[in-house]
Amino acid sequence: MELRCNSRGNPPITSYAWFKNSGRGDSKVSSAQTFSFNATERAAFICEATNRLGSHKSKSICVDIKDAPKDTSASISPSDEESDDGWVELSCSSRAKPPPSFTWFKKGPQISTQVATGIFHKVQFTQGGQYFCVAANTLGSQKSSPVSVRTKGLPGLWMYIVIAILGIGLLRSTHFMIKKWIQASSSSQAH
Repeated sequence: MELRCNSRGNPPITSYAWFKNSGRGDSKVSSAQTFSFNATERAAFICEATNRLGSHKSKSICVDIKDAPKDTSASISPSDEESDDGWVELSCSSRAKPPPSFTWFKKGPQISTQVATGIFHKVQFTQGGQYFCVAANTLGSQKSSPVSVRTKGLPGLWMYIVIAILGIGLLRSTHFMIKKWIQASSSSQAH
């Protein structure tokens, strides 16, 4: 950002100074007519013009920084994706002014689906997939890189499947044996 101090005087202006107004008074930040700086926060500045007869300060100039979202990122907690209760929490962060709103999406094969709003989103391991957030304010929006939630089966699911297959096999074997026993009983009564 650049601020320029203009003043008329007779005799001519011999020097300029810029001051940053803080809660503890003014601090000199430049001795040039033009003051360049990286604007990262709201601040108030005062220009002072001086000639051989004296100096005069300008009114305070308030610089309010506004930015579209940047450095938007998504993270997962616990980061090792191990949780006692089967849930992980996704978190979105971004630098923006005014503060952004956050929307969560789950990536699909063709399109992404909105799944939540807000900084945080809780996901069960059974809802695995890739998730990303979008930070948006009145100046723009930015999408994070996706984070992956690995799908984990229910505890003992494979054990239940094996038991079910064995149970079905046992029922069929029992049915077959009873059928043979009935056939054998019927044929022995016929003789």
